[in-house]
Parts: sequence; C-alpha cells; structure tokens
Amino acid sequence: MFRVAALCALVLVVGCEVAEDDADGGAGDGGVTADATGGGGDVGPVDEDGGGPVADAGPVADASPGADLGAEDMGVGDDMGAADDMGAVDDMGVAPDMGPPQPYTGDHRGLPPVAEVTTEDLERKVLPGRTSTDPTDMHMGGPAGEVDAADTVGGLLIAMLLDDQFGEYYFDPRYSHFDWPVTRVAVSGLGGPAVTGYRIEPPQTRATDFVARPHGLFHRFDAAVDWQVFTLSDGVLDLVAEVPAASVRVDGYTRVGDITVESIEQARTYVFARADRTLSPFARVGEDGVRGGRLADTGAGRVVQLRYPLPGAPFDTVDDYGFGPSSWENQYGAHRAFHPVRRDTGPGVVWQDVDTNQVRVTWLSDADPAAVTHVSLPSLDWARLAAAHADADGSVTCLHIQRGDGRPSATRAVTLVKANAQGAETRRAALDAGPDAMNIVEFGDRDHATMTRSGDRLGIVVTRTMHRAPDGLNHQGGLALLVDADTLAVTGPTHWPGHPESPVGAIQTSSHAFANVLAPNGDGGFLGADLGDAAPRGINLYRLTDADVVSRVAFTFKTRHGTTPSAYPGGPTYPVYAEISSPGQTFYQWSNDNTTYTELGGVAKTDDGLVVLFSTERSLLDNSRLGALWNETRDLAMVRVRSDFARAAPGRDAVVTDDLVLSQGGPAVESKYYFFTGTEQPQRVAGVVFLTQLAADQSASRPHLHARGDGLLAVYEVWRTTRTPGMNGQPDTYADAYLDTRAVRLTTEGLPVMGSDSSLGSAVRLQNRDDPFTLAGGTALVTGDGEGRALVVTVVLPAAP
Repeated sequence: MFRVAALCALVLVVGCEVAEDDADGGAGDGGVTADATGGGGDVGPVDEDGGGPVADAGPVADASPGADLGAEDMGVGDDMGAADDMGAVDDMGVAPDMGPPQPYTGDHRGLPPVAEVTTEDLERKVLPGRTSTDPTDMHMGGPAGEVDAADTVGGLLIAMLLDDQFGEYYFDPRYSHFDWPVTRVAVSGLGGPAVTGYRIEPPQTRATDFVARPHGLFHRFDAAVDWQVFTLSDGVLDLVAEVPAASVRVDGYTRVGDITVESIEQARTYVFARADRTLSPFARVGEDGVRGGRLADTGAGRVVQLRYPLPGAPFDTVDDYGFGPSSWENQYGAHRAFHPVRRDTGPGVVWQDVDTNQVRVTWLSDADPAAVTHVSLPSLDWARLAAAHADADGSVTCLHIQRGDGRPSATRAVTLVKANAQGAETRRAALDAGPDAMNIVEFGDRDHATMTRSGDRLGIVVTRTMHRAPDGLNHQGGLALLVDADTLAVTGPTHWPGHPESPVGAIQTSSHAFANVLAPNGDGGFLGADLGDAAPRGINLYRLTDADVVSRVAFTFKTRHGTTPSAYPGGPTYPVYAEISSPGQTFYQWSNDNTTYTELGGVAKTDDGLVVLFSTERSLLDNSRLGALWNETRDLAMVRVRSDFARAAPGRDAVVTDDLVLSQGGPAVESKYYFFTGTEQPQRVAGVVFLTQLAADQSASRPHLHARGDGLLAVYEVWRTTRTPGMNGQPDTYADAYLDTRAVRLTTEGLPVMGSDSSLGSAVRLQNRDDPFTLAGGTALVTGDGEGRALVVTVVLPAAP
C-alpha cells in the first residue's frame, strides 16, 4: 500500500501522457500538463472532520534546489537516463529532454513539500453496459465478445462477463445493473507528465431481483508491457491487480484482473501504471530509491514523511491490522512489528519479513534522510520476532518466541540471540518457558513484547497464553524478567515482595495484559505499565529490579456485569446489582468482563512525576453505561502521578488515592465492581484530564506518547463508529471507519499546549503497539507498506526556534 498526502483527488489513472491526447476532448487547451511537477500553492484544509486546516505547503517547483517532484523514479538502483527510461512518454509522444533528475540532498527539515495532485474533468459519459460482452471471451472457439462504443470512454470499457457454467450473458434488468457514469480526467502531481484517469460512479440502474453475473473492467493498453492497477482513495494508493505483458492485447481490450463494477457504492478510483513506473507526489531523496516530502506545517510541528525501500516484505500496518474501537481485535491489539533501536550513529528499526521470517535491522540517520542501510540478523524459521534492542556499537539482541500450535500444555521455545554490527551471531541463550518459569504455550498475533536496557540488564515484558491451569483453562497474562545484557542469563526479579518462595524471573505483571510499555528508570531498574483487565483492573504502573517488582494502578475503568443471576448453568446465583440496574436492564453482582474500554498510550518521565496517556470513554466508572465493546466517544486523556508511586498511601488494587495523583483533573469518581466469584472490588479514579472532546460517534485510538526537546507529544488516530440497531431482538451491530491522525503537544505537566492540536492528515497511520522514537530531534512514527515493500517513517519535527 502506498500512502499519498491526503489531498489527492479520486481518479482512475492510466500511465499515458495527456498533452497530445486531444482526439477525445484531451487536455491540449486548458489541460494540466504544462507543469508536470504537479504545481504547488496553497493546499488548504486536509481534514474535513474537524481536524483543522493544514498550513500553506508553498510552491512546489521552487521548494528546494534540485528537488525531483516531477521526474519519475524507476526503483532502487535504476539508470534513469536522459529521458528517465520512459521511452517516448508512455508511447504517446516525443519524450521531453528532462535530463538526469537531481535528488534532494538536504536535511529532514528542508524536505520539499509533497506535490499537490490536481485533476481536470475532460469528458463524462454514462456507460450503459447493456450490449457489450467480454471481448476476450473464447468459449465459442474465438473472440465472441461484442464491443459497443457507447460502453467505452477513452481506453476504458465496461462489459458483461460470461456465465461460464451456462455459457450465457444476462442482460435482463431483473438480474443486472446498468448505466455507470464515468469521467475521464487529466491528473498531474504524481511525478512525470500529466496522465489520463477515470472516475467510476455507482450504477444508476440496479437489478430489480439480484445480480446474476457482474460487469468487468477492460482497458485498451498502448503497449505490451507489465501494468499495475491501483485504487486511489483518501490519499492511499493500493495495488489491486497486475496485468502481465503476456496477457495484454494491444489490438483490443484486456481484462483488468478480476475487477468488477457491480460493488461500487461510491465513486471509486483506479490507477493504471506501467510496472516500471512509480506514481508518487514525493521527491526522490538520495540515490537509493528513497522518497520523501513535507506533508504540512502544523501547531504540533513540521510533518515530513519518508519511504525507504526494503529488501523484503514487512508487516502491512493498515491492511494487516485495520480494526477500529468497536472490534474485538482492537481490544487485544497486534504484535509489535517494528522495533525502534539506537546505536551511537543514529536510530534503526528491527523488523521481520512476513514471507521468509528473515529478521533485519534498517539503520537510519538523524542528519541525512537519504541514508539507509540494511543488515540481516540471525533468524529462527519457527519463531516470531518479539522484541529487539541495540547497543551503542550497533550490536543487536533479538527475542524470538515460538508462535504455538494450539496444544494447551506444550511449552514454546524462547530464544535470545545477540549479533554484532555486521549481523554475525555472538551469543545465544534459550529461556525457560515451562509452567514454573515464563509459562508460555502460545505467543500469537495479539501478543506482544518489549525489551530495553538499563545499566547491565535487559528488561523484558511479554504477554502470552499460559499452560493449562487446574480450572482447565489457558489464561493470558503479562510477565516481566531481567537478563544480563552480556551473558543473556536470567537475573531476576527474585520474588514478589513478601513471597520469597517464588522462582527467579517470570514475574506476572497483569492478567489479562492487553498492552505494555517499558523504559529505563535511570537507577539500573525499569519503569513499565500494563493495561490489565482483572488482576489488577486498570493501567498498572510498576518498577522492575533484580530484587522485586512493585506496582500501583494509575487509572481504572468501568465493568460490565452479568445480566443473569448465575454465570453458568448450575452455578451459584448472585443478587441484583441495584445501583446500576434500570427498568429496561437488570444487572447482577458478578462480572467476567475482558474489555477495558481503554487504550494505553504510554508513560513519560518528567521532572516531578510520570505522565500516563490513554484514551477512554468519558463515563469513567459508570457501570450502567455498558453493553458493547464500544459504548460512547473515547477521548484522549492523561493522569500525572508521583514518581515514587510505591510510597503513596496504599490503595486496594483498583483504588487511586489522592496522594498518588499530581494532575488537577476532574473530581474523583468512586464505584465498585464484583468479581466472577461475586466478591466486591472498590474502584476510584482521580486527576483525570481529558485532552480532546471528539464528536459523539468518534474515538481516539492508537494513542502514542513521546518525550522530546520541546516537551511531550501525543499522537492518535480518530475513528468513527456507526451503530446499527438490531432488528427483531438481534443485537446492535457496529462498523468502524478511520478518519485521520492528529497530534497535540503537552507540557511536562501533561497539559495541552494552546494551538498545538493539529491534524496530520490521513497519510500518517499508526499501529497500536509499535512505539515512537526520536529521529532528527522529532517524533518518528514507523509503519509498514507490504505491497510496496517499504518502511514508511513519518517525523513530527519541533517548530523551528
């Protein structure tokens, strides 16, 4: 997937120059080919959902000496040649004398603005699709398809597909859609000459009964070369089909993958380009296929984005995990796919190839956005990369955990492997994952780990599924342990406070644990936090040392209770929970709620306390306002607690005491919930400061917190959740849609800086477990583009002094 600045129009782009194309109402007069760089100027508002305007991106053509906003990039290590190896401008005319493109060679802050993608409508027709049939149909021993010119516009054809089973076409209006409005447009700003595109709208006439056979999309290509087909929507260019040269019929129409037009419910955009051409509004940076540009100047800082080609297939942040706040998957999250590390010369990212399991570190530079190197690291075919850490000399230690195969009592293999700066293995250690140690039978897609160094210790926190317990269940939970950074031997913690009989290492942090963060504490120990649902129920802060682990809950959340007197047939019965019951719904004094209604954003140390960032539903401990995974707006929030939280007055599990909290938020809220066994558990929150006030159907998701030179930066995505009431006693259904990504600067007290709350646009995406890191003095957010095989790094740079 390729993310373009969120200012792209919705079009179907064909890789042909527009300048000479005036036979069908082309762009010879008034077209958009005069400025092949895509022009520039005032970008205007990017977010139409309340995110605020984006600053003037400025003129593109003169943004930076040698910035390549118009020249085409053919890939890593290609020989561009005088005409960019494009041939005669996609075989449509004479190639201009562009000369060798000069890539951008400055620093991160000076990256040229992303080119503005502009379009101009050239021709609009309604393609009936009532007579044309598949022109590649060979079922009669030769092409039997018929093409009616009424069903074509430019090189595009919409034609009925054959029913292979019965050898028939269905033009009966009871069983077919008809009449698709299609607009041919001229598009510029994607690099190189302006190109022709098409915008396809939903059918105006729909089948009265059902669709028996769909209409396919066909195109008359101008050359027998490999082609790629993308969709372009909300700034995202997504590969949907590939047309190999062998299947191209230059003298006729070629089927475009398996694309059909019956499912179009809103204007859909496709992009056709030769496989050896890159459509991009980003400038070339350096000589290794790196592209980048400035997205916006915002109150949170200057936003730039870089795309680094990878020698493998990374986890795709959007396609492989596209779940919103109302989904079960969002509750559990995904494994960390990109692990930020740092050596003395700059930051890097450790990642695993999803096709081969090969682990690599991609090193970046704080000074040069074009600098990138890849080092292969020792890999274990049977294991998932769980966590990684790098030392100053570039040596990297990786934690590998076997995924699991469903056996409830089979111990998984866990291995630490250390490699030198060249990627050669220097040490390996197997960790005990048996029931009396790390206790792992599965490390699945929703599990995750983190690892960092403090002094001579590596701290490790892992979520996993444990061996079968006496109750017959495999429970999930978080664990923490420390190892010697050189020998990789487990050193602690030795025991829980007051429990000297507990074994060395493998100390449970929370159960269940749905998120975790870990950082050096500065005293040789570690500071961590979990998002737990039961023991304890809340955001659980802890300090981890060789001696022990001490913890306190900084924030807790509401709980859904049972709606029947007993939790299971034949089980004990419990009284009505009268305080939260209503005439329409009766609750009982027991619960088994795995949902937290909260997402953990992070913990940052400040001079006098700890800022804990999260998103949560505003009704806090109101247990009556529950019923689904998502019930109401989740806003971004924080609480600041004292650094020596272990010294605060003791609170029972999920009780936040006043002397723990430093932030001046809303009034304290008290409530209670009942365990699965009916035991009463008091709850209390205090000092909660809400940082956003989103619309009733919106939520802050995937929050992240990063400390940098000008204070703290909170970054989050905004999602819209649509609730559809159930019919005839069926439950309500929910659907999530991503809107945009936003950021707000915070003071060290965790308060928002006035004027800093900004939309970063929809070209910036987040993963709910991957951590931000420092790059060029700014906040770097990394995602993966699986289709494009690229590492996408967005940097929010502090405002210039």
